[in-house]
Amino acid sequence: MQEKKQTSAVTKWMTLIIVAIAGGLMTKLPYLRETYMVPLQEATGATKTQLGLIMSAYGIVNFICYFPGGILADKFSCKKLIIFSCFGTAAAGLWYWTMPGFVGLVIIHGIFAITTVFTFWAAMVKSINNLGGPDEQGRLFGFLEGGRGLIGTLVAFGSVAVFGKAIDQVGGMKNAIMYYSILLIIAGILAMIFLQDNKPVQTDGKKKNSLNFKDFMEVAKMPTVWLCGALGICN
Repeated sequence: MQEKKQTSAVTKWMTLIIVAIAGGLMTKLPYLRETYMVPLQEATGATKTQLGLIMSAYGIVNFICYFPGGILADKFSCKKLIIFSCFGTAAAGLWYWTMPGFVGLVIIHGIFAITTVFTFWAAMVKSINNLGGPDEQGRLFGFLEGGRGLIGTLVAFGSVAVFGKAIDQVGGMKNAIMYYSILLIIAGILAMIFLQDNKPVQTDGKKKNSLNFKDFMEVAKMPTVWLCGALGICN
């Protein structure tokens, strides 16, 4: 029994660490403008207005993807969704590295919205939620957010270092994009190896977590859901 508990603890910490790594890396590519505004303009040839439109496209698709993202996490394995998100974001990052035109950049950021929100966000939350009971949620998510913040800070320093190794800003921008893409591939490989596959449970030939309109209405009646939404908007 003691060995079983120890294995469970190891699995829990491994899941927390890997999901925190993936979470800390996931939004670095779509938000490059926040750190490298001028170099990004020079590398892509986009104007400030065009970069704003690109981020608007990302935000709009993000907004749309949040709603069905939770359903996707209930229907499919969180492990597979996280792996897909890491590799999918990295693949879009490799296309980004080629510095396509404005239309290509808009498409890339649309893909980023799908891989960072639709297939990843709810899967990340659910994979951590499944690690413990109600009395552990605060501790688990506190570690997740702290880990994401730490990873995000560390890799940001790394991106500055690889950016500085280039002879010009265009080369530095490409270095940073390649750097984040490679890290996401590594995160996806770690998820493949170490995350447990939580397949949806089936009973009597039906998925236990199948959803219907009544489920949505029950959630919509919860005051805490609206409060959390209001806090998220105001944040």
